Amino acid sequence: MRVLFWGSVALLAYTYAGYPLWLYLRKSWRSLPVHRAPITPFVSILVAVHNEAQVLPRKLQNLFDLDYPPDKYEVIVVSDGSNDGSDEILRACRDPRWPQPRIRNLRAEQGQSVCRAGHP
Repeated sequence: MRVLFWGSVALLAYTYAGYPLWLYLRKSWRSLPVHRAPITPFVSILVAVHNEAQVLPRKLQNLFDLDYPPDKYEVIVVSDGSNDGSDEILRACRDPRWPQPRIRNLRAEQGQSVCRAGHP
């Protein structure tokens, strides 16, 4: 029983003190340089809405004002049975920096989930 107790204490001590100490010593022995590259991956931004017509234009404008290349991201808005005109706002909205619409609107009836992307 003592072996189990002291083994548990040693494992906890290693977890909280031993491993951080080992990382510090390893770093001081040999540091590895970090190579940075100008990478801008394609990003999909998902927004779930339900009767958000009052705040939706401001939210979309905020997304269009992001400091990110406009050809490297898309906005996917999932409307969960909205009946306040949110879908009409989404259809009419365009990113002024991009010729075609950068918004995809997926409509789901209230309480149902969207099974396949691109199929409302």
